[in-house]
Amino acid sequence: MEASETTLVTVLNVNNPADIALAKSILDDAKIRHMVKGDRVLQDLYGMGQVEIQVFASDAERARGLLSDI
Repeated sequence: MEASETTLVTVLNVNNPADIALAKSILDDAKIRHMVKGDRVLQDLYGMGQVEIQVFASDAERARGLLSDI
């Protein structure tokens, strides 16, 4: 397995719950595997706190393009 298939890279930093949901939806529609890294407790309880949207390095360029308007 190549590093680009196992290495996660951050493609977006957000702190707005609506932006997180939008980013996840866009990546889901594009069938790009992703994860949300960050302070989910603050997000879930208070709708605040910075999180990172991460994808595999091999999908990073495409994901950044799709998320560029967020």
